[in-house]
Amino acid sequence: MDLRTEKLADASLFALASIVGIILGHKGLGDPDIGWHLAGGLSIIDFGRVPDIDFLSAVNRPWWCYSWLAEVIFAAWFRAGGFFALQLLQTLIVVSSVWLVLLLVRGTKVTQRNIVAEAVSAGIAVFLIAPTWHLRPQLISIILFSCLLLMREREMLTLPRVLLLTILWSNIHVYWILVPAVVGLHRLLVQKRIVAALRDSGLCAAAALVSPYGFGQFRGLFEYAFQHHTANRLIKEFSSLANGSSFLFVVFILLAASALTQWKSIKEREPLDSIVLVLALSAAALMRLKFLPVLGAAAAPLLTRSIFAKIFSLNSQSMESKTSPLLVASAALAFCVVAIATLKLDPPLLPEQRDLLDAAAVLESQPHRTDEIYVVINDFNHGGWLELGFWLQRKDHSKASPFRAAVDGRTLVMGADRLIEYQQILINPDKVIETAAVWSAAAAILPSGSAVEIKLSSAGWHKLAAVHSLSIWCPPRSDDKELCSLPNSSLSPS
Repeated sequence: MDLRTEKLADASLFALASIVGIILGHKGLGDPDIGWHLAGGLSIIDFGRVPDIDFLSAVNRPWWCYSWLAEVIFAAWFRAGGFFALQLLQTLIVVSSVWLVLLLVRGTKVTQRNIVAEAVSAGIAVFLIAPTWHLRPQLISIILFSCLLLMREREMLTLPRVLLLTILWSNIHVYWILVPAVVGLHRLLVQKRIVAALRDSGLCAAAALVSPYGFGQFRGLFEYAFQHHTANRLIKEFSSLANGSSFLFVVFILLAASALTQWKSIKEREPLDSIVLVLALSAAALMRLKFLPVLGAAAAPLLTRSIFAKIFSLNSQSMESKTSPLLVASAALAFCVVAIATLKLDPPLLPEQRDLLDAAAVLESQPHRTDEIYVVINDFNHGGWLELGFWLQRKDHSKASPFRAAVDGRTLVMGADRLIEYQQILINPDKVIETAAVWSAAAAILPSGSAVEIKLSSAGWHKLAAVHSLSIWCPPRSDDKELCSLPNSSLSPS
């Protein structure tokens, strides 16, 4: 392939990647946790400090906000342009992640490029990374991990660079621990420098202390790694790959089979640290679905150099001789035109999320005391958006909202007891009355027609308002409670 054809092929791939990134990234803010991420970031901006005690849920437990810097970034974009700005940020991050995948599959350790192998490898890596393509700190982690892999591929893992990367990453997401792992493996298995491996990986770990939480980083990391057992049944990404997604599991098995057939080529062409990293992440992905995107980024160079380069080697020469720069550019242009013409831009908020924000506004409009805590029974996946709604609607901006969602996605904050109690409600809705008493619940915001809602109704709770797909319920009125004292006719969603 001559230089002109190579440049046209690169430009075509990056153009296609941009369109794919826009299509996949410009969607609704569908992640259920973005609500509490935003509320946390807004609180840091408003109060000028990171949280140490939970003020969003009902438990007032210690809160190690490990993604505080990402949340501040989200909150700043939200303050600048609302949910549309967040949707734009999501799109930009997704496009950046696709571009980084293309840079990874290009590689630097090949004498002759194979565009077909690169395109196929990039497509598979993007497919594996796709589950994280929502606005969340984990997606930024994938980008930082891809940057770390590029530094490794280009022999740029100098100590100052990796220390700066660790400091930044450790304040964005818990996956910063990959920096000392990658650096240590590279120093030990490729450069054969045992002392440098121990020194540099240790210094990277120490760099994580440059955080508002200091040594709390390591305590929180331990809790994140080993105290999520109760959450496994509530959050899909904590399930095993086989149970979490049968389709992704089949793809994983096919890729593993391809790697076995090309094992000799892999051993000859791949650095040992790359092989060990991919094997370790493969084992992690089998146990936890959430590690599959990290595996996708790590495996991208290996797929190109050692698997698909050989599979497509017979066709690449004939394809190269028949493919002119004009044909490559024309194909890319045609795809881009069709994609843009058929592109449908989704609104930033899903109907369910608007309903949750409206329901929070209705409940906040009730007479209430700002010095009391009002626990609200809610669906697990609704907690974050309700907390954001309560935060945005609070009357005293010098304090957190007195309304607290009973459960949300911050499983380390919620604690095992609270999650077990919630799981009992899911298994047996009859438990909700008993649990409401334990939680001292003052209200409930639930999907209309749900089994829990029906049980509350039969136990004497009264419906305060219907907000689209949701219903707000309050326990039997008590004279010493101001909340829920207004007649139902005075309520309407904003």
